[in-house]
Amino acid sequence: MAKRNTFSKSVEYNGIIFDSILECKYALSIEDTYEYYYHPFTIWYDKKDPSKLGKQNCSNQYQPDFLVRRLSDNKCFLVEIKSSIDFNHIDTLTKTDRAEKYIEDHQRDWEYKVYSENDFDLPTGKFDKLEKAKKTRTTVARKNKSSRMNSKFSKHNSYYKSIKIPMNRHHKHLSDADYLHYIKTGIVRDKAPH
Repeated sequence: MAKRNTFSKSVEYNGIIFDSILECKYALSIEDTYEYYYHPFTIWYDKKDPSKLGKQNCSNQYQPDFLVRRLSDNKCFLVEIKSSIDFNHIDTLTKTDRAEKYIEDHQRDWEYKVYSENDFDLPTGKFDKLEKAKKTRTTVARKNKSSRMNSKFSKHNSYYKSIKIPMNRHHKHLSDADYLHYIKTGIVRDKAPH
């Protein structure tokens, strides 16, 4: 019998609903030294034909878990979080290939990384925050159910599914668009005087 993945429960932390406890743990482990954006964009691909790209040509989609920028040296990483059970799964390897191609095709200075629970530690002061996030599972389940119901009656995405930027972040003065621009490029846009 296969070991059940205990990390796959959705939890809420810092205004974001993470797909898993492991993703939340990763966010907690980097939040003091990185800026991050959760599920920053979608990569469209074809499992059988790697040369096909784009939504109109491909039936498979992949949202990397994080785009992170280290504050100390401005280095950027596109990050996928997987349990150690799924780390070398064919889907993970396919997504790695497609993500690296995306980075190359878009001429980004990013590195692609896949991490498991064995690759990062939760700082001591963050354990209480993780335990508090774990207690949000019931609330998150209700929000997700409400989100599914709302999506049946609305052409717009649910509010709860759309929040991908942490409420508490280092660059609080940036708009959401400028924050994403900063994470993607490492450049803070100058605001023209009015």
